[in-house]
Amino acid sequence: MRIVTAAVPSSYDGTEQMVKTFQAPGKTRPLLVALHTWSYDYRQDTAVEYFTRCSENGWHCVFPDFRGPNRHSGACGSDAALSDIMDATNWAAGTFSVDHRRIFLIGESGGGHMALLAAGRMPSLWTAVSAWSPILDLARWHSECSCRGLEYASELETVCGNAPGCSADADREYLRRSPLESLWRAHIVPIDINTGIHDGHEGSAGRCGSVPVGHSIRAYNILMEASGNKRKIIPEEVIGDIERNRAIPAEFDRGDINDPAYRREIHLRRVSALTRLTLFEGGHEILYDSAFAWFERF
Repeated sequence: MRIVTAAVPSSYDGTEQMVKTFQAPGKTRPLLVALHTWSYDYRQDTAVEYFTRCSENGWHCVFPDFRGPNRHSGACGSDAALSDIMDATNWAAGTFSVDHRRIFLIGESGGGHMALLAAGRMPSLWTAVSAWSPILDLARWHSECSCRGLEYASELETVCGNAPGCSADADREYLRRSPLESLWRAHIVPIDINTGIHDGHEGSAGRCGSVPVGHSIRAYNILMEASGNKRKIIPEEVIGDIERNRAIPAEFDRGDINDPAYRREIHLRRVSALTRLTLFEGGHEILYDSAFAWFERF
């Protein structure tokens, strides 16, 4: 497996933006656009998980930088960062022999945030999207991180200019950089939203994390409303119960929880039209084989 680093000219500001790539042999192969997490860049070690599976499946893969860690205003859902993802995708589509009917997008945590944002801002670009432990609402997440003393709150203040509620300009930045505002446009795209039920809690390895599961559930609700399936929206009181207790309320329908591709207990599964939501036994993590099983459907 040969991984190459390339410099892709930015259509936003003309700078060269780095991207790691894997080119599959053969003609018209699918393309996976995989996104780094909140605190990393295109050099993140976990990129090898995507490249390995793409090599096994005969897919192309790009792992773009999109302005690096979310610790400055040029990153974290900025127009420049979104442009970098689009540029890397278009560069790969023009450089490799890509099956344009199968261009997939995936991300975990901060990458999940950007996957949902890119899905809402550029829905026609993607065949299907897979988001794991995504952040839907940056202002809400700031409050959640502040309550737990997590450093992400101060990073958000650097990105957006201040804490939420301190100025109209900062509030606009939190909203503009959040999938919350634009995700509804992605109801035309197959989107798989996943999170471990223990995410957002302290605990042992694999049972903790920084992004409460309500972000994933509310993302699903936005897509349900946009697609005309309001009756499938999960009520706020149920979301709060799940977040507090790390369990599905006994009287609440858990859906079809049998899915061998996950190899984990599934606590909640909702499938409607083009959207799927899964809460599984785990924390702030991605199940790579399960993600690729989703893409194989398309």
